[in-house]
Amino acid sequence: MQGQRLITRKDFAIQSTKLMEAQGWMQEINGPHSLAVKNQKSLNFKHSGTEVGHIATGFIRYSTEATVIARDLTQSYCIGLPLVGKQWIKIGNEQFTSDPSVGVILSPNVSFQMTMAEDCEKRMVRISRFAIEECLRQLLLKELDQPVVFQSQMNLDGEVGAWLTLYNQLLPLLSSPDSLLNGNVLWRPLEQALVKSLLYTQPHNYSEQLLDQRQLPAYLQSLEAQLHDEVMEPLRLQDIEKKAGVSRDRLYRDFQRYYQSSPMAYFKNLKLEAIRQRLLVASPDTKVSSVALDYGFNQLGRFSQEYKARFKELPSDTLNGLKG
Repeated sequence: MQGQRLITRKDFAIQSTKLMEAQGWMQEINGPHSLAVKNQKSLNFKHSGTEVGHIATGFIRYSTEATVIARDLTQSYCIGLPLVGKQWIKIGNEQFTSDPSVGVILSPNVSFQMTMAEDCEKRMVRISRFAIEECLRQLLLKELDQPVVFQSQMNLDGEVGAWLTLYNQLLPLLSSPDSLLNGNVLWRPLEQALVKSLLYTQPHNYSEQLLDQRQLPAYLQSLEAQLHDEVMEPLRLQDIEKKAGVSRDRLYRDFQRYYQSSPMAYFKNLKLEAIRQRLLVASPDTKVSSVALDYGFNQLGRFSQEYKARFKELPSDTLNGLKG
């Protein structure tokens, strides 16, 4: 059995009373921003945590009122969950207060101003843009036509509380250097569960499309599960029709309505998605041709073209971690 690409783990920690040092540290993580504090003599910046795969989690405080202004978080979604104290968020014309019952999620491409109160201490969760977009693309089975932008205010007593529960359950495992999660086999599905839970529970600009898919007719729900289970099989249109148990006209009509695709194009996309997931975790010595053949792609040149058209990169780029 071939090895898998290893999940990277990195622990980080800093404590500083210097404004420029605190600002520089956070800029390395979240990109360019300005930092101003009310009382520089009281500044006691502390940030510590762990990054595993595409998710980082940690603790942060400034010990004095601190204001951060940023235009763009570049490649990450940043979630702030106050443990004590308050923070005030301003995004465009929107303003709200974040406290232990109200979190905040800041999306890339969104400018914001955030002021933490003197006594504010919070957990921060950072999820890579790649992980969010990759998961959503798998759920919708299509390319995204615009960046994912979440509703910034997180009502932790609402539906997103389910995501918070999952995060709190994973937190001890994420924080332990000896955790069994330090490997692809165990960590990757848990990482995907955390991202998927966030996409389903916190409103964003693709929420309506996700909701439509959750309201699939019963026969489509069953068919979708079967197609996922048999993604390596050489199914034909007749086979899919038989599994669906409805007329061809209805099958095409419902696929266009719920998937914006024909049944066979949908099944091919499932195969391409499955191949991509294999390549993302495969070792560098894996042969792309062998993986493609496993899923029934016998014409490798055509397969590479279709893969690049869908994912904007060659399968060999995915295998080698050269993401566009």
